[in-house]
Amino acid sequence: MTDASSSRPRSTALLIALAAGGLGFLLNGLPVALGNDLHLIFGGTLPLVIAVAFGPVWGLVAGTLAALKTLALWQHGLGIAVFAAEAFAVGWLARRWRMTLPFADALFWAAVFPAIQFSFVKMALYPDNFG
Repeated sequence: MTDASSSRPRSTALLIALAAGGLGFLLNGLPVALGNDLHLIFGGTLPLVIAVAFGPVWGLVAGTLAALKTLALWQHGLGIAVFAAEAFAVGWLARRWRMTLPFADALFWAAVFPAIQFSFVKMALYPDNFG
């Protein structure tokens, strides 16, 4: 059985997405501290590549797995929601609207991320209610 958006078998796409998500998880375990509670993480790059290469659903799988490490790093689930949504949105924009990965990612951070952040603050899921 093959994925509708590519000729690769679904099991291959799943294995590659899980491997990329696992590697992203490990990379997110090596954050670069930029200040108090401010970290630069690199594990989200692999799910974006998976999302463009295999489709938004596989990017979502990889992004969710990679972002699980942010729960331990930041003690809240905003990172999981953001990085999973980022991978899905970038994959969808790249495939549906033929956007380049950098442009699709910039569009996500300018248009979608503020809505997710606002939702977390309004639902009191973000610890300091400011973000």
